[in-house]
Amino acid sequence: MNRIILIGNGFDLAHGLKTSYKDFIADFLSSKGEEIKKNERGHECEFFKIDRSLYSIYDDLKTYGDYKKLFSNNTNKFKIKNKFFWEVITKNGLEDWVDIENEYYQRLKIISQLSKDEHPAEQLRDLNKDLEQIKIKLKDYLIDEMQSSDKVTLKNRGIDNLIKENISLNDLEQSVSKSIFKTIYEKLDDFKSNISEPFLYVDKSFSDLEGKKPSVEEFYRFMSQAQNADDYIKLKAENLLMLSFNYTDTHLNYSNFNYSGTGYKLNISELQIHGSLEDKNNPIIFGFGDELDKDYQTIEDLDDNDYLENIKSIKYLETDNYRKLLEFAESDQFQIYILGHSCGNSDRTLLNTLFEHENCVSIKPFYHKREDGTDNYSDIVRNISRNFTSKAKMRERVVNKTYTSPIPKRVN
Repeated sequence: MNRIILIGNGFDLAHGLKTSYKDFIADFLSSKGEEIKKNERGHECEFFKIDRSLYSIYDDLKTYGDYKKLFSNNTNKFKIKNKFFWEVITKNGLEDWVDIENEYYQRLKIISQLSKDEHPAEQLRDLNKDLEQIKIKLKDYLIDEMQSSDKVTLKNRGIDNLIKENISLNDLEQSVSKSIFKTIYEKLDDFKSNISEPFLYVDKSFSDLEGKKPSVEEFYRFMSQAQNADDYIKLKAENLLMLSFNYTDTHLNYSNFNYSGTGYKLNISELQIHGSLEDKNNPIIFGFGDELDKDYQTIEDLDDNDYLENIKSIKYLETDNYRKLLEFAESDQFQIYILGHSCGNSDRTLLNTLFEHENCVSIKPFYHKREDGTDNYSDIVRNISRNFTSKAKMRERVVNKTYTSPIPKRVN
């Protein structure tokens, strides 16, 4: 059995990196403010234009509130050029990368419904241009963050242990765990000695069964008890795929792992499905990927390729990453660990393919625990549910909160 580690922005945050949407916006506004203050002749960039005569009015331009005050009082001398960017940062609740992609798609749908008199083609070009400018700024910010931080060279020990841990029988679909129990039962003879295979260790000394070989039904009931299964059966992943949706390479800190004392190796491979900051052959993908949305077909039927410029499923065809992902998924049964990915709609096409794949036997979301004691487990599960067309499969595969835990934080 294999394991896929589905990596999102929360993975980087757990390593101490400032890669959140809020971090990016805060840095952009603050650094742009410093740039404006140093320019005595006025300022103009792809995002806005400010007259020099306004500088003496406000000492600082650091926060959205500072810019909003400047704009609201001086609309004739403060010109917003990237309208989409400004609209995004003025909305409440946008805290993740997925949100800006959702906002893009919502804007795309609005434009697709405009009449010719409202010039939809022009608005569409402006929207795509605005998103491209944001993507460039985002890339620059993340490169600076990675280069300025020595934290990326350090592993998060808690995550390292987590991704390499044994496969818990309690996490798997009942039909799969039952099949495993049956296979083990058929190999057992007297329950008096241990069985050791490359990625499976079974303790035959079942004291609770008093050395007797029960019926297969009795054995299944016994092993299905949460306190028993993982005590007797040690099942290890054979291959692990670090599937990163991030542009950073933090996941590369985790490499192949030899199981202690066995001589067998956990083979770890990686894919940056949305591209890399440094690899020109793996360009950044920033857009939307929800072909299951009821309005997507309407947009596709417009016969205007500009509407599809930032659709992820089309961008995936520019590399062989998606093919490699499918090859891994089809090679054997797999479980999914979710580390820092919200599982929002902007990745629904890809996530649906994985979550409902016939080889997927478990989806285990690790959640963020806040300082006030609350967490986002329920939010992640709700998002996961939107990636399923079969709710029965969802209930079978998603691991309940009893058996999962918060994402480990890096300890210095």
